[in-house]
Amino acid sequence: MNVEILTHNVDTGAARIKFTHNDVVLEDNYNLKMIIPGSAKVLESLGQSFTEEMQLKALENLTAWIQRDIDAGHLTNKLE
Repeated sequence: MNVEILTHNVDTGAARIKFTHNDVVLEDNYNLKMIIPGSAKVLESLGQSFTEEMQLKALENLTAWIQRDIDAGHLTNKLE
């Protein structure tokens, strides 16, 4: 799995990421705060910020999910 972070705003958790695996290319915008359900709300209630370290951990989870979905055939290249 090749992961290329095209843009990443650490303040907002917004990122444009390109994943390439088994000839499948997926490029899209992601809100890293939304990768782990409920995490943004929990952090807010604790008065904590979504740090760059937390964002990179969320990206690791996203990468694993996307790789599993590509391997399972659920994600493919769009028909052109």
